[in-house]
Amino acid sequence: MRIKEENKQELLKTFVKMYIDESKSIKQISEITGYSREFVGNLINQNDEVKEYKNKRKFKLYKYKKAKKIGIFIPINFWEKIGIDKSSESLDYVDVQVDELNNQIIIKKHEN
Repeated sequence: MRIKEENKQELLKTFVKMYIDESKSIKQISEITGYSREFVGNLINQNDEVKEYKNKRKFKLYKYKKAKKIGIFIPINFWEKIGIDKSSESLDYVDVQVDELNNQIIIKKHEN
């Protein structure tokens, strides 16, 4: 079944809205709309708005008062994008820099 380009754009808008605004997974969008997961995934993953959404997330901070530390759990796919291996056997380091001017903490892979 061939879908016209205009219809694809309308579907893409609907899929992106469900994915980003309503936090639906590709599987859920597939079940709701009746399109295959492969079709939905291929269409969604080509979209720049979705790519930006996947690279920018909000995480909960875990505060440890006695240790005077804050913990954050960052998904493996974020670390892999900067070259950190997911294998627990490899030893990797990161450089952490505080940018007080812009209220940012910058994490970079340490280059040996």
